[in-house]
Amino acid sequence: MKILDKNLKRLFFYILFVSLILRVVVLILSLPYVTNLIDDIHLQQTGVWLLEGHNPYLETLGDSVRVGFDHMPGWLVYSALIKWISNFLDVSWNLVYRIPYLIIDVLFNAMLIHTAIRLKRKISESLTIGWLYALNPITIISSVVLGQPTMVIMFFIFLAWYYFHFSKGKRWALSAFMFSLAPIWKLLPALLIPALLMKIKTWRKRINYLIVSGISSALLLTPFIFSNKESFLAILRTVFLYFGGGESWGFRLLFEILQSITGMSLFHFLTAFVVSIQKLIILVPFIFVLYICYKRRFSLLVTIYASLLTFVVFRMGFGLHYFSWMVPFFLLINKKKILFLVTSSLGIIFGLLFYTVSGGYLASMGLSESMTYLFEWLMKITFLIAWFVLLKSWIEIVKQKNKKRFSSA
Repeated sequence: MKILDKNLKRLFFYILFVSLILRVVVLILSLPYVTNLIDDIHLQQTGVWLLEGHNPYLETLGDSVRVGFDHMPGWLVYSALIKWISNFLDVSWNLVYRIPYLIIDVLFNAMLIHTAIRLKRKISESLTIGWLYALNPITIISSVVLGQPTMVIMFFIFLAWYYFHFSKGKRWALSAFMFSLAPIWKLLPALLIPALLMKIKTWRKRINYLIVSGISSALLLTPFIFSNKESFLAILRTVFLYFGGGESWGFRLLFEILQSITGMSLFHFLTAFVVSIQKLIILVPFIFVLYICYKRRFSLLVTIYASLLTFVVFRMGFGLHYFSWMVPFFLLINKKKILFLVTSSLGIIFGLLFYTVSGGYLASMGLSESMTYLFEWLMKITFLIAWFVLLKSWIEIVKQKNKKRFSSA
């Protein structure tokens, strides 16, 4: 047994070593290019505004064009802190900004292996999950190349589930505190509050959990909200009513491709229609899937997974980093993990190539126009295939009546 434990520990640290080295290599290779990313430039500027004593939510160009921040203040404060550290050390902001994301991604890798073992998965399956996460390009590109805090957000959500699940609800305060560190970056985790509250038995404990889980966001938002009336309205409009954008996705992408192939005006109308009611298209399946999870007593992990999956599947706009939201949950829950990883990896890689070419990075090679068209369509096709995989997974949850499969994870 001791020999087996030593071998397991050796494999565990070997996976993490490979995970770390791979991400460091990608970071070094991508660093010359990420300095021109619009998000990086904007985040640096908002960090400067905050350090200079300005309110980044109110910054404008001229009298009408607002260029201020449009996410939760945790990300803003982090950007300002990184700006101060990079100036103090005289090191590239783009490098310092990504290092914590890289570390969290590797820690998440370790957490998944540990969790799979605690969930009494086979050792071979637990190690396979570790390898798949270590080698997946989705979270690497999201965290290290695009510089998105997605895996930081998912890490705290995962810890909230971990402490709640393995203590059988007894460590709810620690779970709520961990969860509170997720929405300080982006508002998306607020969608998971119903999933968590469903697993708490009394209303008193639900209210307590809700208070603790919102305390970090409330403390960070307060100075900005009450600075003046304009700030409150700006945060309400751009943070709480923000719905994202990105490339075409889901039903919108399907109708756009069909319209391009057939030329039928019907698909143009359907595209405009689904975009106009996209919030309703998300809300109805979201309520429905929560009801299914509650009625069939699916586990908290599955309920969180189903909630995120619903939001991703029924969106009409999509960012490359959105794929990374699903990676940990697919690896632990879904049997189609390889299919998801392959289609999503192709989608994010072709999407990155499309942005690289359309951004003019390959213009000197004389490939810009033709390669832009090629990668745009490769991105659309792989996006559509990945969406079908996710949609099928969502349907599987809705149709699943085997409580044992989704109640123990």
